[in-house]
Amino acid sequence: MKTLEVKIWMLRKGIRQAEVAAELGVSRPLVSMTIQGTARNRRVLDWLKDHGCPEEYLEYPRGKRP
Repeated sequence: MKTLEVKIWMLRKGIRQAEVAAELGVSRPLVSMTIQGTARNRRVLDWLKDHGCPEEYLEYPRGKRP
């Protein structure tokens, strides 16, 4: 996961991790851990991709890349 790039992308788009969590109905720590690469939550990754985050910034679980 390219954590810094994802955070910069979110900042430029005005997207907060809390907003992602609320929209998906998941915890804020899960969103944060997914962005940091310590978790690989498919719903969070898909949300980021669907909202325009470049795929090369995201790290999907092995064999689960869209």
